[in-house]
Amino acid sequence: MAQVHPIPTLPAVHAQALSLLSDAQTSIPELGHVVETDPALTVSVLRAANSAASAPVTPIGTPGEAIVRVGIDITRKIVTAAVVNESFNRLDHAGIDTKELWRHLFTTALIADASAWGAQQRSTAFTAGLLHLIGRMAMAQSDPQRYQRVVEAAQTGVQVLDAEVNVFGYDSQSWGVEVARAWDVPDEIVEAVGGFSDGSIGPLAWVTWNGRRLSSALGIGDGVQSAEMMDLHGPVTEEDERLLAGFGGAEGLIKQANW
Repeated sequence: MAQVHPIPTLPAVHAQALSLLSDAQTSIPELGHVVETDPALTVSVLRAANSAASAPVTPIGTPGEAIVRVGIDITRKIVTAAVVNESFNRLDHAGIDTKELWRHLFTTALIADASAWGAQQRSTAFTAGLLHLIGRMAMAQSDPQRYQRVVEAAQTGVQVLDAEVNVFGYDSQSWGVEVARAWDVPDEIVEAVGGFSDGSIGPLAWVTWNGRRLSSALGIGDGVQSAEMMDLHGPVTEEDERLLAGFGGAEGLIKQANW
């Protein structure tokens, strides 16, 4: 597709962090070295390690100690979220409910992670869930005034992808593929970004779609449309209940997403 807006660029340290996070063999010292070179990543990891949930006896002051405290799996999630947050920090200017957007991204990512299989696939599934709306966020960040027209149309009942095509001439799902490729994320995550709306492309696309579906069933909108307006159907199933039980129920899932 023709490039209409510039693709957001990643600082070198963030690109290196994403590369390490996609490698299941990454060690704590490797990840700690990257984290400590960036203030935003350092603050995010230290905040998690010193939170009430981690409850350290002595305050933790270095990224390496923090990663040991919370574990490399949680660190992967925290660092990925920090990278995305730093890249898209002006979305409210486009009329997007950023609090609801982030709640949607985190619950989708956590459900995708819990629905996947195998250590590598689970880590990748969380990243796919967190990045699946990267195209929307890139469009809203680069042209907030035009994206506000998308939000206004979507809130009247027009599906978001259709509204984007009407305003921009292309949709965020296809643009998200371009951004993900430019960020050099693994091919399977690119597939999930390009196939989250129906989950038909591959396993990561399916678990991402499933995360969106269950988040919507729990009443969580995506920052542009309410859960009721999103084109996702079906109540919470018995299988969903079993998955949610692993989080301590729906309330536990949302609590973990907020954390």
